Amino acid sequence: ASPKNIQSIQYDTISSSISHTFDLNNIPQNLINKMIQLIAGDSLASIVPTVYIKHPKAVKGLLSVTLQDSKLSDILNFIDSLIGFSYFNTLQLHLAQFDSYIIEVIKKTEDEKIVDMLLSIFHHISSVVSCVSVVQNFLSLLSPFEGKNYDRFQQNYIQAMNKIVISSSKDPCASIPMIRQDGAIEITGLTHQDIEHGFTFVFWILSEKAHSDYKPSCLFVQDSKMNSLQTFVSSSTVFCKEKTPKFCSTGKVQSPLPSNQWTFVSITFEYIDDRFLMSPTINVNRLKYLEYSMMTFQPGPITCLIAGVTSDSNQSEYVSKMATFGLFKPLDDDSLNKIYQMGPRCIGNLPTQPIFFYTTDESSRLLTLNEKMPTPNIKYEILSKIVQHEVNFTTIFINYCKTQTVLPLFAQIDMTDKNQHSFPIEKLSIELLGNL
Repeated sequence: ASPKNIQSIQYDTISSSISHTFDLNNIPQNLINKMIQLIAGDSLASIVPTVYIKHPKAVKGLLSVTLQDSKLSDILNFIDSLIGFSYFNTLQLHLAQFDSYIIEVIKKTEDEKIVDMLLSIFHHISSVVSCVSVVQNFLSLLSPFEGKNYDRFQQNYIQAMNKIVISSSKDPCASIPMIRQDGAIEITGLTHQDIEHGFTFVFWILSEKAHSDYKPSCLFVQDSKMNSLQTFVSSSTVFCKEKTPKFCSTGKVQSPLPSNQWTFVSITFEYIDDRFLMSPTINVNRLKYLEYSMMTFQPGPITCLIAGVTSDSNQSEYVSKMATFGLFKPLDDDSLNKIYQMGPRCIGNLPTQPIFFYTTDESSRLLTLNEKMPTPNIKYEILSKIVQHEVNFTTIFINYCKTQTVLPLFAQIDMTDKNQHSFPIEKLSIELLGNL
């Protein structure tokens, strides 16, 4: 059955039946494996957290029946790893209101180790996507009992919230889903003179581990004589394809992209001693160069397409996303490191003049680009305004719940928990406000 055909009450019935049939302190491993297979919607050869969640409501069922089990830590680590495996899984769990359920479990949990593991799961979901009710529910954890004592895990809650704020601030404001064969963006005004001596293309990408026949294209450049270079991804590996009317060759970057995290990639093509070389970096780690057949771009305009899929790509339910990108004359390691340190939002000044450089944003849920250090005659056209823009915990907290919601924490400076224990709440609260 598809997830849409299974109602919440049916998942609850499964959980209830397990609770009445088995010892909740020792759920059989075979039954846990069956529930994981239900989550994946597939009969798995091995139980590993590298699957896509097809039945997200079953995750709540798995957790609810193992809360008293000695294997609870293993279950929580497994769920957290599912989130780390895929952006898609994160969205699925939020849509199934699993983040709300996590808060309810936290309120009833006495073991600090388990609380921290639950907060880790909540952090990894909420830093990507959240909603007003979830944020308000989490903030209720910070309220003192009868105005006298704060929760014994108050320090853990504030630290978790601070981690969420820091994580959210590092992600791009919006991103481009890589689904369109012609690319989402076309750069106009580019000529062979801009790239005839080589170039460096930099970009941020969030790679999904889809089937190998889904091939998101990061950059495609082509001259009037059909000489082209294309950088694309397949199975989390970066490839660069050189094509002319006479030959075609494809090189593979030696290291895969990390999954479900924003990753900085640079591709540098250079002519060195009568050789045509491509030097890649991933998160400024320089990798083995690839050598291509000598090719020169013909005089005239250059077609340049950004963030699409290759001509032979299939569509995928699990879509990679691209954000801030730019083209430069060949860059050295120091310049690459400075751009990397600016992050996906590119906060600060570029170390050198780009040929073009854009950060991604959204307006009314449509894609917009912000240009840094414009170059005369270089323009862009957005071919697809589809944008990936999830509203995360921090955005909701600042725009809807308002930062003054944190101010009552300063009224708790002289409070303790019910066991008369205290912690430096003022220091943590100031740190939290400073990161907002």
